[in-house]
Amino acid sequence: MADNLNPEYVFKTLSTLSHRIILKELASGPKTVMDLFASLKREKNLDIKNRESVYKALEKLRKAKLVKKYYDENRKKMFYKLSFKKISFDMTTGGLFIA
Repeated sequence: MADNLNPEYVFKTLSTLSHRIILKELASGPKTVMDLFASLKREKNLDIKNRESVYKALEKLRKAKLVKKYYDENRKKMFYKLSFKKISFDMTTGGLFIA
């Protein structure tokens, strides 16, 4: 079981379209805030006006423990990546599991 994941907070975080799109983008590999901002601006159903909106979304995803942040010394940039590719929800216990 993923003891460090709070199911209520994870589901609340996943209820936001922009958060789900960010996770989908990160599934292809680590990205910077600017990379994600460029991708989200192309989405027709989103009203993303600035990179601060993307940063706030990433911080919520980090708080939910779905995303990790790290500094790449070679490229001298901050990157975000998925904490893991899959999680499962156990309907009988209400727990989240890393799949």
